[in-house]
Amino acid sequence: MDPKGERLAPNFLTHFHDSISLFEAAVLSTASRLRPLPGDNWTSLVRKQRPCTISNNHPMAMFVHLTTEARTSRVQRNGIVRLRKAVGSLPGGVYAVPVTRNFYASHQWLRELKRRNQGPIAGIYFRVPDEQPVWLGHYGQVHRLVSAAEAMAQFMKADDPLGWQVVIPRPIEAKEIHKIRRLPQVIGWRFSPKAKGKPPFCTCKFCTRGEYASAKLRKRLGSPDDE
Repeated sequence: MDPKGERLAPNFLTHFHDSISLFEAAVLSTASRLRPLPGDNWTSLVRKQRPCTISNNHPMAMFVHLTTEARTSRVQRNGIVRLRKAVGSLPGGVYAVPVTRNFYASHQWLRELKRRNQGPIAGIYFRVPDEQPVWLGHYGQVHRLVSAAEAMAQFMKADDPLGWQVVIPRPIEAKEIHKIRRLPQVIGWRFSPKAKGKPPFCTCKFCTRGEYASAKLRKRLGSPDDE
């Protein structure tokens, strides 16, 4: 009906629906040409983590916890129940990193964790309420107790987020897990965020045990064991 109460002509409705169809086709064509960020469905995963609500309308922040692929089935069933013990000034709990559009920063710990030679590393993506208390800080500095939302905000606006981590001081329930996915095994840094291009602190067999190409490293740089 038009504002005067007269019925719209059938030809007008036909042209209107044709215009809508053309618009939808143009949108789908544009979306199909977009290049996703590294990792399958990573852009959709990041979009989903933006203020998401559950049944009680609580906004949820998303984090990623890295673990070996061998443990993913157990985590999917039971959640993340294995808490790291507090050591010195470092708090205990579940270690994670905020999920942001910076794929590298969110998964920066992968290569460092892979040094343990326990197999491929997978990402466990989970949500906690924005008001959830968490510990935030650089791994070599004192951590501060903040909310999950504040940890996400500070991580995203940091000039250099490499080396940062979040510690959730409680287990993560299975229902809080959003997704488990495989990851490229070449992401992140080893030893320290700025270690690339620098020789290791020590090249003895004890300090380099289990490291990839450690024999070549000792041969190239020399080792105290050869003296």
